[in-house]
Amino acid sequence: DGDAWDIVLDKEKITKVLPIVTVLTLAATGSEMNKNAVISKMDTNDKIGTSSQEFVPMASICDPTYMYTLPAIQTAAGTADIMSHIFENYFKSEEDTYVQDRFAEGILRACIHYCPTAIEKPDDYSARANLMWASTLALNGLTGAGKGQTWSCHPIEHELSAYYDITHGTGLAILTPRWMRYILSDKTVSKFADYGVNVFALNPDEDPYKIANKAIDLTEEFYVRHATNFHKKGVEDETFDQFLFSILRRGGFKSTKELYEKSQLEFKCSRCTFNKLFLSFRERNKIKLKKLSLRICRSKHKRDRGFYTQKRIRKIPDYEV
Repeated sequence: DGDAWDIVLDKEKITKVLPIVTVLTLAATGSEMNKNAVISKMDTNDKIGTSSQEFVPMASICDPTYMYTLPAIQTAAGTADIMSHIFENYFKSEEDTYVQDRFAEGILRACIHYCPTAIEKPDDYSARANLMWASTLALNGLTGAGKGQTWSCHPIEHELSAYYDITHGTGLAILTPRWMRYILSDKTVSKFADYGVNVFALNPDEDPYKIANKAIDLTEEFYVRHATNFHKKGVEDETFDQFLFSILRRGGFKSTKELYEKSQLEFKCSRCTFNKLFLSFRERNKIKLKKLSLRICRSKHKRDRGFYTQKRIRKIPDYEV
């Protein structure tokens, strides 16, 4: 009884599932060996992930030849999805995860090595087989074993492809390098250096930050060769407003710095210009914001200048640009 969407919003309601058998036709999601699902509700522009142990297939047919006819863009987007599954776990802060991280780096190297081959020679059995195996291992629990915390890029990208006609993997390819630059810090630089040395064979004797930034640049270059620039997707103000409202309804953001640097949108503008665009959004949508009981206010912390969101206390204050 009830709306089927209820089981997406509350996975505790998933109690019984018919036996599942999958036939792999795209190396990407890893659904052939995991418990995850992502469902879109087109009339409300919602795209939400859910999971249940009951979703794990009873059997999966994995034949690389079934992927021979895939379009190049789906091969590339699928590879970006596989790599993102690895990144989401690889860059978590848990220590003493040597085995998991070496598995992860091997899968990433396989993706970088075989994706171009599969695009150029769609019927290359070795390329398809290795990408298929990479897809399965990237999200079957192997590389994330012993690691907690939540994911970052995937839930953000779900908002992107919920509103824009963009393939999930392409959205991740746009987002991931920017997310990497955002999280690069003294705390994470050693892991980025490992990534650069062990995946791209960069010189381990270089400064860690130099290795890290070069690795991120190489990741972006790899994606750019296959992913479409966001500006070619024809983003309009109205759709962008809907996208931001979705973020606000789901908890908001800590600052415009966070929104700017973690956003999927590939803004070709300065922070100053972005802040003005953001203020225009706030000005256009005062009534809608009020109805959502949300307020947008300035941060009082010097090191995190910009705006953050919280539940509206009395009214939406007027701030100068």
